[in-house]
Amino acid sequence: MNQKLDDCITLIYYSFIFSRALQALPVNVDPIPKGITEQFGLPSLHDAYIGIHKPKDISEADLARKRLIFDAFFYLQLGRLFQMLESLGTQIEKDGLLDKYKSPENNVMGTEEWSSLTKRVIEVLPYTLTTSQQHAVSEIIWDLKRPVPMNRLLQGDVGCGKTVVAFLACMEVIGSGYQVGVPIIF
Repeated sequence: MNQKLDDCITLIYYSFIFSRALQALPVNVDPIPKGITEQFGLPSLHDAYIGIHKPKDISEADLARKRLIFDAFFYLQLGRLFQMLESLGTQIEKDGLLDKYKSPENNVMGTEEWSSLTKRVIEVLPYTLTTSQQHAVSEIIWDLKRPVPMNRLLQGDVGCGKTVVAFLACMEVIGSGYQVGVPIIF
């Protein structure tokens, strides 16, 4: 019986602490610009903390959870960008990398800049690459030619051509005179 009473008192204590902390939380402090949260339909940081600890309904709790997950991934990507910037030497290289993230449409290169090996493999394929596959290969090749490590996830439905995209990236590496190692996962 004493354990249940202790648990109840602890729960009331934590509830009181959370209530006080939420009251002290400033309404207008949010490190993510309002335009970004509006673009993704996310609540403010203040509303997310209230929604996660004292939600009015399940949809408010879910939206608050999405905002906090967004923040975690945003800061993870921001930290990765700073790591990449640290590895670059000149300000020109750093500005080029930042421009890449500001203008993703400039992150591709035409097929004429691909290695002759990659072009030859494309010619002997029994089908034509889709625009999305060409775009993905081009982005990967562009990243491979940068002086910083590539950090990329290739995602798609079953049968959409992820393997051929990865294979063409490998051909580009080989065509540039390097070796490729491919892990086999069972």
